[in-house]
Amino acid sequence: MQSLWRLLSNVREYGMYAGRTAAWAVISPFASTENSADVAPTPALSERGVPSETPRSTPRSSKRRIISAKELRKHTSKFTCWICISGKIYDVTTFLKSHPGGRMIILKYGGRDCTAQFFGRGHSLTAINMLEEYYIGTLELTREISQGELKRKLSNESSVSQHEHTAWRLTGGNIKQASSKVGLWQVSSRGFLPSRDPQRATKGPLLPLEMLVACLPVGISDGSVRECIAAKKEDILKATDAFESMSADELNRAHSLFSYLSFAYVRVKGPFIKPLTKLPRFLSKGWVKVSNMLGRQPMLDYCDCVLNNWERLDKTKKMTMENLRMLNRFTGVVDEEHFFKTHVIIESEAAPVINAIQKAFDCIERRDTSTLLVQFKALEMALFRLTRTCLPIMFASTKSEGALCDYFMFFHQLRPLIKTWVMTYEGEFNDKPKMFMGPSGAMSSILPCMDALLGIQMSSPKLSKMLRAFEAYIPRRHREFLEVLRKRTNARVYVSSLKVHEPHLVYSYNSIIDRVLDFRWSHFQFVKKYVIEQAPKGTRATGTGGTPAFTYLHQHIRDTEEARIYIDNKTPELHPKQQRHFVEIPKIDLKELKEPEGSVREWEKQREEFWEVGRKGFLCAFEPPRWTSKTKPKFCSVLVDLVRLLPSTCVAGGPFRQIVDSKKDDLKEFAGCIDSLSRVEAERACSLLAFIAAGYKADSGQYATIGKYAAINSAPQCVAKPLKTLAAKLDRPPRLSYSDLVLLNWRLDPELGEEKKCSSCLSDTGPEHDQSPNCRNKPRIRILHPVLAIPNEDWFWGMHVAIEGEASKCIRAISRGLRLMQQDNVVEVAGCLDELAHGLRALIQCHPDPYPHSSRAELVLWRRLKTFVAPKASLRDLSCLIYQGHSAILPSLFEYLGVKKGTHKLQAWREEAVKFMPTEHRKFLGVIKSSITARAYLKGKIAQMKIRAKIHDIAVLEVSFNKCIEQLLRFCSRRSQLVCRCVPQEAQWFREVEMKQEAEYLTKSHCALLIGMKLMPKDIGMNSFPKSVAANNHENLPPRFVKNRRKRNSDNSLTFKTNEPSSFHLRSASMEQGSEFIPSSGILPTRMSSDLTDRGLIGAEEEIDV
Repeated sequence: MQSLWRLLSNVREYGMYAGRTAAWAVISPFASTENSADVAPTPALSERGVPSETPRSTPRSSKRRIISAKELRKHTSKFTCWICISGKIYDVTTFLKSHPGGRMIILKYGGRDCTAQFFGRGHSLTAINMLEEYYIGTLELTREISQGELKRKLSNESSVSQHEHTAWRLTGGNIKQASSKVGLWQVSSRGFLPSRDPQRATKGPLLPLEMLVACLPVGISDGSVRECIAAKKEDILKATDAFESMSADELNRAHSLFSYLSFAYVRVKGPFIKPLTKLPRFLSKGWVKVSNMLGRQPMLDYCDCVLNNWERLDKTKKMTMENLRMLNRFTGVVDEEHFFKTHVIIESEAAPVINAIQKAFDCIERRDTSTLLVQFKALEMALFRLTRTCLPIMFASTKSEGALCDYFMFFHQLRPLIKTWVMTYEGEFNDKPKMFMGPSGAMSSILPCMDALLGIQMSSPKLSKMLRAFEAYIPRRHREFLEVLRKRTNARVYVSSLKVHEPHLVYSYNSIIDRVLDFRWSHFQFVKKYVIEQAPKGTRATGTGGTPAFTYLHQHIRDTEEARIYIDNKTPELHPKQQRHFVEIPKIDLKELKEPEGSVREWEKQREEFWEVGRKGFLCAFEPPRWTSKTKPKFCSVLVDLVRLLPSTCVAGGPFRQIVDSKKDDLKEFAGCIDSLSRVEAERACSLLAFIAAGYKADSGQYATIGKYAAINSAPQCVAKPLKTLAAKLDRPPRLSYSDLVLLNWRLDPELGEEKKCSSCLSDTGPEHDQSPNCRNKPRIRILHPVLAIPNEDWFWGMHVAIEGEASKCIRAISRGLRLMQQDNVVEVAGCLDELAHGLRALIQCHPDPYPHSSRAELVLWRRLKTFVAPKASLRDLSCLIYQGHSAILPSLFEYLGVKKGTHKLQAWREEAVKFMPTEHRKFLGVIKSSITARAYLKGKIAQMKIRAKIHDIAVLEVSFNKCIEQLLRFCSRRSQLVCRCVPQEAQWFREVEMKQEAEYLTKSHCALLIGMKLMPKDIGMNSFPKSVAANNHENLPPRFVKNRRKRNSDNSLTFKTNEPSSFHLRSASMEQGSEFIPSSGILPTRMSSDLTDRGLIGAEEEIDV
């Protein structure tokens, strides 16, 4: 052993797994075959030599071989570059050009061991998994391992599962539950998780609270959560009175329920929802009471969100991401679920850390140095697992949904609901405001225990006080456990006293410091991405607990660095002599439409009334009924309850399918009562069934892998059969469609009086009524049935409801124009086209410009919605869906104006979308298709011109038609911008292929027939033009027709001189000051609008030669 200590004294300190203390493998428990991969070799086998002859890259052999260090050093150039990572040799010659950091950084370590550099850079798991592609052999070992043993390892290497690697593998925690005699928060082999799995209340006074919490996502989204909670006031007070008879487990569950209900009651937002500064008495009384009984704070804390907020889907399996589910939630997105579950996994995997800490303290008291060294190694390995395996789970992503915890969704959707607050608790604390900190990772006891063992002290009194304040929010047993540890002799004091005689303890202690620093730096990267970078510029980023994130974390990192122990005031240098063999590093494996089956004519008249086109645009003619617990039909209550539970129970492999299956009897009872439904009730019931079917079939990504509920592609018969029956009667598709998401999924805010309604409120005002800026800035539309229950979803569908409602102006213009074209009234048809252009401008204004939030919001929104709305659609199909959905707006406009049809994907989607529209919308399109188009009417009038005086009317008609084409092009441009924000992966294809063709056909439909025929004789005056058309001032004319080119003639007329072969001569009987001229479009050369040219949809300038 003495020779071993002398060997270790020459070893440079780098830390273990990143190639920092390889020589420790001799005495480490990792030296066994199973654990040999836990130790990485040290960097720099020797200086890179320059061979006299540069060898070429060796082709990879399927047979793994042993490579000597001498052979490794020969491959150092761009023609052949080998590197060594964790004892394995990789030929990265072909990867040099693809390396994101450039080839020079790899060539710098060519022919050498770069384990420390590779892991020190914090490479992702994806990069680690890529190593296998370039693996060619294993570095020759020293005599520590015999050649026979090495050959046996190599022969068995292929059969060794990656997930059998100890350091990189999740242990799954301890699933054994303690008896009811053991305290719930007793620190045990489960770490700081409760000794028994958290359970929902299935009976007793807490059951009504459980039902309320299950519906929180929908209540927060539609703004009804305060009303729902207040309606259960008596049940909440009854639960408060029953606290004395509850067990400790039930009291902790009650604390969680009161926390979520109180936060939802206060934090709900809406245009007419007033912010609260006082928590009502019926909530504050029970919350403060249960907090005092448990020794906790009346606040939503880390225990409520993480430690006591999970359940195992399969009670016989271990704690993994796939087998865990959160009990309470505020939203219906996977981001909230993934964020909190990652923390549960960290707490579960920290159990070996707590166990090693306790044993290390015992060894220090016994002064058992050899056993202490073993515990240090066990602690180091457990910390490595937390850092390299658990923390990266937070950044996990899937191909379909992207990042499972998106930083935008966390900061802008979840964080505002759980952050620190200052609140007055009515009837408590002398009715004075109290500040309580929101749930934070600083409320976890893992790192405080590490600080207690390693003797890490916080140098800043302010931050030290803040950390101690966080401890008031952790369970009482955990606080007592921490206090006991802090009173014992810590490892820093003990190791410092032995640093001269036992230097190996110093090296091992400093290795643990490295692991803690590694954890803190990894956590800092997480906080930087999710909090600091998302905070508005110029503001101070704070965590959910209210701490200054940047200052707090950096201060803690510096204090950890200061805890190192040095020998002779300098860091001892290490020149390792050993090379170890390692099994390979594992990866973490995270894991149609049909036409309606016919139409039933018995409800035709009622359906026509409900879907009357024009009363509210393409929306249903009557405001859809909002079924509540009081207004819903008795046999339809099961549908309402299931849809309200959908956001909270359908995310991350939740129990929604189980809940639906448990309601089979109620659903069958509903199916037997379908014939008794009224027209409005049938529409609402069919829409609810479509939501239930979509939620049942929704793929839950990496979590839909458990039991019989995995990979289900169809709804159960108890849902599918009544859905098909109702869909056939209503002549609609039996699936979740645009009608369910938009046309039937809205309500006007009840706080809005009739006298305040305007066009943005879906009123019946005429085209002359404009939106006021105040009304546009305050949303009046609310969504009835959200899927994700987040503000962005409400905004997105609300915008489309407003667009469909505003289409009433366009519908009236089209209907009137079709009638007038049959009457052959040119002047009035031109007026209808002007009205249509005005309606198109209203549709354009429904799109925000600029958008009120980052484009990341739409990107993540559609990553989450795609699972429900279009689970099997490609991204290009999704782009078409977002562009026009199954709306009748664009098809009716294209048909009425006679826009030329192309063969591009958008046109094919428009034709296919007709099948999924309501029957009345299809009829309206059929009427337009059977009538003459505006463009054909214009061309026909020009071809039949006989009376010269009618030329002016036709010229006005051409001007009005061209205005409609230009406004339609602007509307399509806004839709294109929305698509690029929602599906940026296909933005280039959509702009350069689809929108380019769309704009091309629109511009080709632009008419310049009169100008082309040079039909503007000099003796025709302005008196022939209707006043309704002469609406634009001469300032709208192109500069070359206005500036220094106007000449007043002796007959009081104006001549616009141009460089063209002829000039225009417009005469008015009385040219008074302020006279208005005909718009430039269609008569004079025109420049397309700048916002279109900026987006590259059309040329910078399109002029018509005279």
